[in-house]
Amino acid sequence: MAILVIGIAALFLLAQPLSAASENGVAQRGATAVLAPTTAGVSSPPAKISAGTKTCATGISPEYVAYDPVSKYFYVSNVGGGSISVYKGTCTLVTTITLPAGSVPRGSAYDPANNYIFVADESLAQVYVLSGTTIIQTITSGTFDLPWGVAFDPAGGYLNGSASIIVTNVANNTIDFIASTPSTGTSAVIYTKGVGIDPIAVAYSPVYNALMVVNQGSDNVTSIDATSGAILDASIPVGLSPQGIAFDPATDLTYVTNEGGHNVTVISPTGTQWGSIKVGTNPIAIAFDQKNLDMYVCNFGSKSVYLISSANVVVKKIYLATGSDPAGLAYNVGSGKMDVVGWGSYLVYVEN
Repeated sequence: MAILVIGIAALFLLAQPLSAASENGVAQRGATAVLAPTTAGVSSPPAKISAGTKTCATGISPEYVAYDPVSKYFYVSNVGGGSISVYKGTCTLVTTITLPAGSVPRGSAYDPANNYIFVADESLAQVYVLSGTTIIQTITSGTFDLPWGVAFDPAGGYLNGSASIIVTNVANNTIDFIASTPSTGTSAVIYTKGVGIDPIAVAYSPVYNALMVVNQGSDNVTSIDATSGAILDASIPVGLSPQGIAFDPATDLTYVTNEGGHNVTVISPTGTQWGSIKVGTNPIAIAFDQKNLDMYVCNFGSKSVYLISSANVVVKKIYLATGSDPAGLAYNVGSGKMDVVGWGSYLVYVEN
């Protein structure tokens, strides 16, 4: 699947499971040292189960999701409709934020330092800053070139320890550091760093204070020191056409979905490839479940959501009731459930 085809893209990216998990003090679920790599995933397929009963109408081609644990809102980027749907609880639509004509909203992330949501617009090459349901600033920069993935960097690279927002630029193979000062309306790009080919997603790993950038075009992950901006590892190998990334604070492992390889690469705390887990067809989005300490993966091509256990095997297959293609997800602190968005039927599913 080509990243420039509107309607079927990556994940997303870490919606905000990392920051929320850190804030809520996620318990350890086992020592990393005792885990073993796996290449086959689960040996016998787990039973298929249907999705939860809650479904919510949303905009066209919902894909990326970000969650605000303070307001308990979750924000859905409707990439085909040029809008952002805002929900609370289980399927209560708060409002739909209409973006400028021609907008294609992609990755989004929650900024816990300022309590704002940042959303990248790959078509208009800008980033929106949302406070509640209001756009309070539109960030523009000559360095934006198909801005796609977004993540919060608590280490504050190039900001003397102040928090920043990281945005990946698919077209020019860079990431931008944004000074997060939206309350004054002065959030701006302050530094640009070259990475691999077609960087599509990014996540922060507190284990070695690194920004982990998923390079779809070069099938690898670039690790960057989140404080200094120095390259720690330019090319951690993963699978074919990597898409999404999420950090597991319970084990200190990092997970990368490989859409072309139909598997998930596990990266160890030392920044090396640990092994891989076989999942469904075209896995894209991945997120950490703070309640059960598991990973959820959206398999776009097989219309399913897989749950990966602490043993790094698939233990649950969830199939959406209407056959919609799952494209994005985020853990909802308020409901204690995983919110999943799907294409086709343009619905948001709340997994029960």
